Amino acid sequence: MNRHATKSYNQYFDGFSEREVVTSKGKVKIERFYTGAYYREDVPDDTWKRRKWATGGLYAMALLLYFACGTVNCEANSCWYVILFSGITLAAVIFATINVVTKLTAQRDMIARVYRSASEQYQKRVRFTSVTMLLTAGAVLVNMVLNRSGFQMKAMICLAGYAFSGLTMLRLYQLEEQNQYCQIKNDIKLKDWNEFVEITY
Repeated sequence: MNRHATKSYNQYFDGFSEREVVTSKGKVKIERFYTGAYYREDVPDDTWKRRKWATGGLYAMALLLYFACGTVNCEANSCWYVILFSGITLAAVIFATINVVTKLTAQRDMIARVYRSASEQYQKRVRFTSVTMLLTAGAVLVNMVLNRSGFQMKAMICLAGYAFSGLTMLRLYQLEEQNQYCQIKNDIKLKDWNEFVEITY
């Protein structure tokens, strides 16, 4: 059973085993070791490395293009509903970037918490970011249709840039959705195993 009942604690330390020990100064501290299974992408090492470079490159390209289009001086970028979707996208990007960084910096064998961030949360947040980017492109298109002089080169560039960014994010989601992971047994051996409590989420 778990010593701690809070969901966030169990989620963060999922796969760890812990025990309380008394220090030489008489204070109680928690000693933890990761005893759960490790998660690994089921591909050769060189493929795993190439995927990291591809993920980082595609994500950076999508963001640079999206924000570059946001600086273009055109009617659509000053429209309230385009600004609204751009604001939602900005929030989505902030959260997605956390998971992208985790994915890019993760070790070959990931503990449960890192796997969850680099795969499960990563998929959800990248997909949501893709949707908001495509909605921004849709809002630009609506503005172009409603605005008599909307079909100008700058507006067309914005539309194409927002749409391409969203499609790039969608591709990142699809690639991760197709990714296969395997579990690697943890061979750690602890003394006084019966004193430890395994944390599960």
